[in-house]
Amino acid sequence: MNKKHTFFLTRIRAALLAMLVLTFVLLGCTKQHVSLSFVTNGGERMDSIQVEQGHVFDTLPEPVRVGHTFQGWYADTGLTELFDLDAPLMRNRTVYARWTLDSYTLTFETYGGSNVSPVTASFGSALSTVSSPVRPGFVFGGWYRDADFTEPFEFTTMPAEDTTVYARWIEQAYSIQGHHVFLREDFATGELVPDGQLMDAEEISFTLSNLAYGDTATPVRTFEGYVFSHVEIDGVSYDDPNMALTMTEDVEDVRVYYVRLSFSVRFIQNKTVAGFIPTEEDDGIEEHVFYVHFDNDFTDDLPEVVITDPAFNGQWERTGITRVRDNIEIRAVYYLSGQKTVSFISEEALRLFAVEEPGSSDTIITEASPVWELKRPGYRFLGWFTSPQGGEPLSIDAMRFSHFETSVTLYAQWAFLPPIARATHLAVEQGTGDEGDTVISFTVPQLSGLTHLPVTFAFRLNGIFFEVPADQFIIDGDAVSLTVSPESPYFNAFRMMRSPGIHHLAIRALGDGENHYDAAWSDTLHVAVDADIEGDVTDVTTYDYFIVEDFELEGQTSRRYVFYANMTYNFSSRYHFEILSGHASIIAANNVLSTTGEVGSFRFSMRVDEGEPVIYDGRVVANINQFAAGSHYQTFLAGVAEDSDYLQAEATRYQVGAQNGFHVDLRVVDNAGERIALEKTMLLYDFYLNGASEPLNNAERALYVDVLEPHRFRFTEAAIGQQFTLSVQPRYQALLMQVDPVVFEFEVNDGYNVFTNEALRELFGNLEVSTLNIHRNITAELDESQKNSDGSPINLRGVPATGEINGNVYGRASDSVSGDHLVVHGNYMIIDGSSLPFSNATSGSGILGYSAAFEVINVQIAMFYYDVYNADTPGVNDNHLEVNNLTLLGNTTTPAINYGLSAEEIANQERLMSRNSGGYNGLMVRNGSSTFNNLRVGYMLIPFFNVAHGAQDINQTLPVMMTLDAVRVYESWANSVYMHGATGIAIYRSEIGQSGGAAIHLVDNKQGDGFDNPTLIIDEDTVINNWISGEEAWFKAYAMSVVALQLKSQIQNQLAPVQKSIIQEMANPVTGLPTEKINFILLTEPSRGAVDNDLYPTTGSEYVLHLFDGVGETTIHRPFNFLSNPTDLRVAQSQFAAAIGPYSDTMLYNGTVEALKAQGLPEGQAKDIVNLAALYGVSAEDMLTIYGTAQATGMTLPQAVDAVMGADHPRPRYLEVLSPIPIFQHGFSTVIIEVFDQE
Repeated sequence: MNKKHTFFLTRIRAALLAMLVLTFVLLGCTKQHVSLSFVTNGGERMDSIQVEQGHVFDTLPEPVRVGHTFQGWYADTGLTELFDLDAPLMRNRTVYARWTLDSYTLTFETYGGSNVSPVTASFGSALSTVSSPVRPGFVFGGWYRDADFTEPFEFTTMPAEDTTVYARWIEQAYSIQGHHVFLREDFATGELVPDGQLMDAEEISFTLSNLAYGDTATPVRTFEGYVFSHVEIDGVSYDDPNMALTMTEDVEDVRVYYVRLSFSVRFIQNKTVAGFIPTEEDDGIEEHVFYVHFDNDFTDDLPEVVITDPAFNGQWERTGITRVRDNIEIRAVYYLSGQKTVSFISEEALRLFAVEEPGSSDTIITEASPVWELKRPGYRFLGWFTSPQGGEPLSIDAMRFSHFETSVTLYAQWAFLPPIARATHLAVEQGTGDEGDTVISFTVPQLSGLTHLPVTFAFRLNGIFFEVPADQFIIDGDAVSLTVSPESPYFNAFRMMRSPGIHHLAIRALGDGENHYDAAWSDTLHVAVDADIEGDVTDVTTYDYFIVEDFELEGQTSRRYVFYANMTYNFSSRYHFEILSGHASIIAANNVLSTTGEVGSFRFSMRVDEGEPVIYDGRVVANINQFAAGSHYQTFLAGVAEDSDYLQAEATRYQVGAQNGFHVDLRVVDNAGERIALEKTMLLYDFYLNGASEPLNNAERALYVDVLEPHRFRFTEAAIGQQFTLSVQPRYQALLMQVDPVVFEFEVNDGYNVFTNEALRELFGNLEVSTLNIHRNITAELDESQKNSDGSPINLRGVPATGEINGNVYGRASDSVSGDHLVVHGNYMIIDGSSLPFSNATSGSGILGYSAAFEVINVQIAMFYYDVYNADTPGVNDNHLEVNNLTLLGNTTTPAINYGLSAEEIANQERLMSRNSGGYNGLMVRNGSSTFNNLRVGYMLIPFFNVAHGAQDINQTLPVMMTLDAVRVYESWANSVYMHGATGIAIYRSEIGQSGGAAIHLVDNKQGDGFDNPTLIIDEDTVINNWISGEEAWFKAYAMSVVALQLKSQIQNQLAPVQKSIIQEMANPVTGLPTEKINFILLTEPSRGAVDNDLYPTTGSEYVLHLFDGVGETTIHRPFNFLSNPTDLRVAQSQFAAAIGPYSDTMLYNGTVEALKAQGLPEGQAKDIVNLAALYGVSAEDMLTIYGTAQATGMTLPQAVDAVMGADHPRPRYLEVLSPIPIFQHGFSTVIIEVFDQE
């Protein structure tokens, strides 16, 4: 520090000292004030106190805080040191309040319900909802703060006082539902059989509703002509006709049985009158008994009248027995020849036989006698005549024996009454509840031509008969209608027809009996009444928690109230409600409506004050608290988000097919946090076409969308290629029940929609299907037919000849197809195969023979398997599989064993690794081209497995290739990419992660050039991170650890002097220890099938390699005999190693060495210069300059490269090594690893 700076700082220090002294003097001259501030820590705010310095406090004011007790003032924020009131206050201070929570008790008044224990808790602590009390006959309506039930109690936190809450109860309404069943006795067998004659039905349904808890009700009714038999409830029979059910719950499926009355027709004769002499065995009285059902005619043959004395005549007193409704006795009448008799004959049947007895009455019949006014359906009785036809009828005065001189037969004569025609076209239009008119219309053919109209019309409604006079009807020609208003005296007769359900109605016209007979019953009209009326809504009034709709249906106006499930609605005490139907959804208690969790329609009456009740329709809809896209569509949104795990995150249109049904994925949650099934919701769907601002109207939408079900659609052919925005929202949204609409954007294609594992398996294998659209995250599962008896998958390739796919989860196989092009749009969904079974040594394909440390399963199956070709065109395959935007998860992982453990622990881990080697491959293509765009594939044995070979066309201009674009691969057991005899694989813009062995494994087993050479293309945007030490489980399994370690050591030793490296130190994922690793890119495997001469012991894989890195594009063509017939100056001792770049070309490399030699450099130095040039991506001439710079300046080679070529000069990324690998018994392999500057 110079003197100037020292002098300046000294002056500053002096000035500061002077200021401090001055301040001290000034403060000492006057009495100072200080303040005490209060931090109440949640209590009421308190102003600070100003006092003179040195003040001592007697007390301090106490703050107030709801639900807390004050514990004192503290001097520190940690509340560990009490503020000392005895200490003088010498400076401004702050004190802090300390509190303890108060506890309070919540007591429950259940009003006759089950006991609920009090809850004691500290103020503000969370209150869990207590179990609801139970009270027979009532539904719990919630807890309230007051006994008048005006303020519901919310279980949030404990209030700051002891509190009693009150249980509100809603009286439960119950119902009895069942059928009246009609039977009759079969007189031949004695068994009861169904009887539908009288009631026009063998069964009639019934409902008794609005019954309170404890009420008694009987389901037994009285039907003319029947007697009660028994009641069956839940399989138990009851025979008490006065039985009553005490209501404690809804009673369903009650069956009440009735048996048709039967009567005896008894024929009695006293044979002794006609000369029969009684004996001990036969007293002469003979009876014949027959039985007839109620209202039926007697149709049996008459028994014989027995006459012993020929002086007598005899016959039954009557023979015509019709419409039996009581027991009948008919006696035999005997008379002597010459006695006067009168016979009454009608319809050739004797109705009465009278004999004049000495001393008896002269009267034969009176006007009260049944035979004086006979009845015959369809006829009018004209009277009794002395001849069958013509003549004059006899008067009642003539009905005396004295009127006739001798025995006589009288005949009933009848006038035929033409029946009125049977009614047709019966129809009903009616209002709702007690509002609106009921109009019943029908047609009576030829009614207009009748001289006398019907006097009345009879109705049969649900088994009940009643009549309405004809003057209540409007008759216009043959058309007849009856309008029944609520004021009509017949309204109650028809009222039942307004209740929800199916009603049975028949009608007939009744004649006057003089001119026309009754018509036959019309066909029964079945009237379905649903409370869920769908009319044209004309007005909507929206309240906080419910909605009122006015709607018009067929010209009639009605009203519907819409409430939310699981809510209680308190209306003014002026209102009184009664639920008429739909009790499962709503309960009424005076002025309170409480909805249950059951959505549905109902009907109810509303009365205001003492007015007349009015009936309305109602609907309980789902109480939607959360309304959002479901987890599956959220998977799509996450896939196209900026922070997506997919490599192509730009927005991609969601794909929807038009070949089958589609439904959107929604998450709908109620106010209790429970999911609501889509079928229990009522939603509005608005479709916008190609970015339009207005939705399609109904007519426009019908052009593009067919509605299959309320929440399921199918797009038409016109929709294919169009883009849609679909906005979905609840149909009903009260003011305080609003949720935002959920918006889906998609494009329609000519494909199928997949929602399940089964559908994906079926449609992927269907060769008629060309496009699939996946809409769900799917758990991959095998069909039982795809498994062995031990549960393992059938580990065999698919069979194209039969289409069998064996243990492949989703397979497509054929040997007779050309032009197949299957596109799978994954829509960023996940196919999860983590639960798939493992293959084992006996599952079908055995084990790999060259595994050493533990068994490695030979897996020949995959999650997706494609093997489609045409055997008639060998070498040519124009079939193609394309999969886009999809995540595949397998059931295995990268092998990892901690070899620092005990032998037993290592053996256990090796067994696990052996099992994991039987995991699934990802996508296997055995025949046909394939393209995989924007996929994530993890936890597979081999994610991409390519065996496909040949040309796409007969001219062999396009090879059969597998293309990977923007794929992300991770956690592979063996390799990330595997080719076995395939034509080629191209990898673009991808990330290849960790695998057990090489990232890419190539086996060439095809002979020849051209497409026969496997081609591998890796672009510069592809990143491979497959860092291995050589000591991992995979290398141990194949006894390759020694080779890998030697290779790593030898190459690193050669590179280190020139500041290049293949080694990075990384943490071992198993042990966590620092470990030297190399990035293992490619391994080729020699194969006998690749050679085209007899040099097998020294052959390798023939391949073409296109690599793109920072230096540029490099194409390498390595023949099978590259090392055995060396022309490259770098080949030494059957080995080769060089950086991949321009000097990978043998001619360029050899020529450059020769040119340097021509300049006077020895061959060894010339080769070193070119090798260095290749390693640093420069020319040999530039490397001479770089090396000279390094020598002159002391720079490292990388520094010298930057100095000469620029800091951003690109370096080669890959190192190519050709060398024999012991595991492969013959030939050499190619290994590619990453090389980089040594740090």
